[in-house]
Amino acid sequence: MPKSTRFLARTATGLFAALFGLTTFAGAAFAAGTDHTPSGVDPIVTAATEDAGQAPKPAGNVDMDKVVSTHTLDDRVMGSKDAPITMVEYFSMTCPHCRDFENKTLDGIKKKYIDTGKVKYIGRLFPLFSPKQDPRGAAASALARCVPADQYYPMISVLYEQWDQWALPSAKEPKQTLMRISKLAGLSEDKFRDCLTNQKLVSDIFDERNNAAQEFDVSATPTFFIDGKKYEGFMTVDQMSSILDKAK
Repeated sequence: MPKSTRFLARTATGLFAALFGLTTFAGAAFAAGTDHTPSGVDPIVTAATEDAGQAPKPAGNVDMDKVVSTHTLDDRVMGSKDAPITMVEYFSMTCPHCRDFENKTLDGIKKKYIDTGKVKYIGRLFPLFSPKQDPRGAAASALARCVPADQYYPMISVLYEQWDQWALPSAKEPKQTLMRISKLAGLSEDKFRDCLTNQKLVSDIFDERNNAAQEFDVSATPTFFIDGKKYEGFMTVDQMSSILDKAK
């Protein structure tokens, strides 16, 4: 399948031009007139489970082998690669329900299932907005992929913990906050800038999103694939446990 955003690396002249309205970087994401929103994806949709006491019904069935093997970027796997159950999540860095899952649920699932060797978790970036519409989300996505592989999930955790300081329109110094968090994860200021000018990385992130939308009908975040079934929306530890306990 042709890569829908590969041309960016050839045509773009600025990645996050006028980033945050504070500064200008060179690179790939702000090719003039380019909208990376995949066909069929509403760029403002985030999914929340309505009934907090009951696990959501599956939104569809999928081939888990295909889900696991279909990716543009190398997966970051949390847990044992030999775990019998695989859970894949597509999330957006500026999605409040994804933040809630990270801050309220994932740690409990990690202790109960991932650390015990029952589940391996794969978290994949799925920016809901194009970089032109949401440079902060695109920047956070790129930075999560630029830190060392073993810092990917810790980086995402800190980004969500300090979400109000960089993701919201009311954030006063989003660029400085992202740079500070990046330094904690091992990126120098030069590497921070290099990351935000990495044309191929930005193209790959949006290729991965477009592939998920086209191949697996991902249209909201968070979206989970567990045991051949697709689930949309935030879940509590109890809700997700009820699904994982039944998984094979």
